[in-house]
Amino acid sequence: MQTGVLALPLAIRIFLGAAILIVASAAASVYFIVENATRVYLADRGAASGNRAERSAQQIAGQIDALRRDTLFLARVPPIQGILQATLNQGVDPQEGRPLEFWDTRLQEIFSAMAEARPEYYQLRYIGVADHGRELVRVDVMDGRPTVTPPAALQSLGDRDYFQATL
Repeated sequence: MQTGVLALPLAIRIFLGAAILIVASAAASVYFIVENATRVYLADRGAASGNRAERSAQQIAGQIDALRRDTLFLARVPPIQGILQATLNQGVDPQEGRPLEFWDTRLQEIFSAMAEARPEYYQLRYIGVADHGRELVRVDVMDGRPTVTPPAALQSLGDRDYFQATL
């Protein structure tokens, strides 16, 4: 007398063998489908992350370029040269005949207008080299409005990293 699988009729043994092959094939197919789907998903996510990173890098580069252009613009406004000339000539610009206070006021006006036009700026400063990097003009933005800092509140910034790097 036979025991186990061999005792089963041939038709049932063929059926069980076929069922095992079908289940094994289905399991292998599911495995490969899931593996491929995972690979495609991760590739898509990687590409999406790369695209986001690229867009962020472009935005940052654009913001830096805008800051550079604003700095170049402000460096070329007449009060900058007027303040320099007046400082070197006993408080009066010899080219225009204007006192230092005139040029300070004009630069405060320009800084205030820039602060209104560029709400992302919270402070604009013009810092001199003399007097340990003392601010010559500063406009702070408070509650969305530009505020000119009075001369007594201007600071010496000569010990700051950005001042040292600029020198």
